[in-house]
Amino acid sequence: KNASILYTGTTIVSFVGILNAAAPGRFSYSLDARCQGGHLIVNLIEAITKGAATPTQHARSIFDTADDIADFDGFIQAMSSGNLVDDAYYILGGLSQDEGAVVTRGRNRAVDVWRIGDTSNSSSWYRLETNYDHWLPAPSADDRRTPGMANMENLTQNGVSVSGLFDHVLSVWPTLNPHTDVSCVMAPWNATYECRVWGASS
Repeated sequence: KNASILYTGTTIVSFVGILNAAAPGRFSYSLDARCQGGHLIVNLIEAITKGAATPTQHARSIFDTADDIADFDGFIQAMSSGNLVDDAYYILGGLSQDEGAVVTRGRNRAVDVWRIGDTSNSSSWYRLETNYDHWLPAPSADDRRTPGMANMENLTQNGVSVSGLFDHVLSVWPTLNPHTDVSCVMAPWNATYECRVWGASS
């Protein structure tokens, strides 16, 4: 836009939404599915009757108008509103250490906004979201939360870097598993945007 980068995003060929994105000097976003992506018939009804967008389409519309969002609180509000065809988790980052949040989305509203600094059930300096509501126990058959948090604690806040996150968290089982398609590390304050696409053998 006006010869400058509005945002960088990750998508799939022929896909109209964005799975991850970062607007330099502003904010970043990553998507996690909630409730297994909903049910096809209900999703279609939401799209037809309420003009609802997919979570990735909604995210793209927000980033397409990133210059209209004043600050991180405005970004949270934008991602918390609007009709979606299915539930989702929006993992959001900003420019300062206290600008981070997981927005748990229902179809028509935010169910929860879990910000960095809330010490209710985890360390306050990071947010780790798998595919389950953070206030409920992770299912024993798919508990990636417990080892993921242990890996973050071992990494420590001082160890956070692109290589540190990839080497000690994102590429470690079970965070990385056969269902992992892509992992990204983003830092909007210095325009870091690095993604790795994992093969079927990962």
